[in-house]
Amino acid sequence: MQDGVYTDGTTYFDGASFVYYVLNKAGAWDNSYLRRSHYTGMLRQDLLNAGWVEVDGNHVSKGDVFIWGNNYGAGSGGISHTGLFMDNGDTIIHSSWYTAGRKHEAVVPTNHNNYWELSTKPEYHFFHCTGK
Repeated sequence: MQDGVYTDGTTYFDGASFVYYVLNKAGAWDNSYLRRSHYTGMLRQDLLNAGWVEVDGNHVSKGDVFIWGNNYGAGSGGISHTGLFMDNGDTIIHSSWYTAGRKHEAVVPTNHNNYWELSTKPEYHFFHCTGK
């Protein structure tokens, strides 16, 4: 697999690789982030290094990143997940395990609160790009 694409041309993303890929394509950071291992636990520090700031749930806007999980999903053994907001806090786009691998449904828009509840309401954090 190279940057989310298998040799047979099919696309694969987990939550973190999807966010890294989208932010790279949007110019939020350079290709160096795609040339190394990346996972949800690293995302918080990478966002902060790129000039993003943590905001509370009342100040989420389109394009903001969510991270669920204890210690920002840093491999604590609990639930961790990430994705981006498509609006001001209701709808996220993410690569989801919930589709059970159905073709063309791995990257989906979903209601944030419903999916968070389905995921047993893990600790959550939200990040906003400051345009640095």
